Formats: sequence, structure tokens, C-alpha cells
Amino acid sequence: MTERKKAPLWFSVTIMLGLLWNVFGVIQFLGGMGRTADDYVSQGMTAAQAALMANQPRWVEAAFALGVLFGVIGCIRVLQRAQGGVVRFALSVVALCVMIAGNAAYGLFAVMGPERLATMLFTLMVALILLGCAAYARRHDIIP
Repeated sequence: MTERKKAPLWFSVTIMLGLLWNVFGVIQFLGGMGRTADDYVSQGMTAAQAALMANQPRWVEAAFALGVLFGVIGCIRVLQRAQGGVVRFALSVVALCVMIAGNAAYGLFAVMGPERLATMLFTLMVALILLGCAAYARRHDIIP
């Protein structure tokens, strides 16, 4: 068995922060399950925003769930120095791109405003950073 190199501190911190971010995403997903338009209105959304949020296509919600779930699994795999981290992060990026495309096609960004788009793009940026970190770790023999 080949001895792996020690991960730099910046790398470990980045993966840990990525894990926290993705766990937060899982919590957001679970907290949004079963919400009605009235629930969203009670949280301060307009009726139009609430209607869109409550009636998103299931495939858009599934893409979000897969994006954050693959992100969590990818972080755990990399922290364990196990195989599969790069693949999980790549799947996370693909799922998040599908979610963003679905939100755009569904008109969510037009109704929710630029803050929603900024949040989605930040989430994608985090996924891309994690993918880059895992690819770096593989190239530098930190993970298999």
C-alpha cells in the first residue's frame, strides 16, 4: 500500500468548510420539504414568490438534494482519504448546474431577484472549489 502525503492545512480547512456548507444545504433541503405557499408567505415572501417556491418541479428539488448530498459524501470521502471524492464532487457540480438551469427556466430568478441567483452561483462556486481541491489532492497523492 502506498503511503499518502500529508494534506496541507489550507486543504483540510477548505474541505471542512465545504462539509459544513453542504450539511447546511441538506438542512435547507429537508426544511423546505412539504412547505406550502402559506408557509413561505409567513416567512416574508410575496404571494408570487411563495407560489413559485411551493410549486417547483420535483426534478429541480431533486437536483438540489443530489447536489448537496454528493457534496457531503465527497467531503467525507476526501477527509477519509478514500476513493471517490472527485467523482462525488463532479456529480455535485452537475446536479447544481441542473438545479440552476431549472430555476432559470422556471422563472425563479426573475421573481426572487438577484439575491437568489447570487446564492445559487455561490453554491456552484463552492462545489467547483471542492472539485478543484479533490483533483489537486489526487494529483499530489494526498487521496487515491
